[in-house]
Amino acid sequence: MSTITDKSNSHIAEMLITGTTMGIIKGRQLYNQYPDISSSTRQTLDDFVQEQEHQVEKLKEWL
Repeated sequence: MSTITDKSNSHIAEMLITGTTMGIIKGRQLYNQYPDISSSTRQTLDDFVQEQEHQVEKLKEWL
């Protein structure tokens, strides 16, 4: 809704960072909540979180 009034690159980057950070948090929660998951699933989850953290760093350039 807020993009109707503010379509700047900075605002869009802020929204993407917020959503991506929510994904990082959820990924870390799942990682800690299910310590008995298979090693391949754990690796996939770890890869996902690392990629999301990388994306946040790239998006910071647009703020």
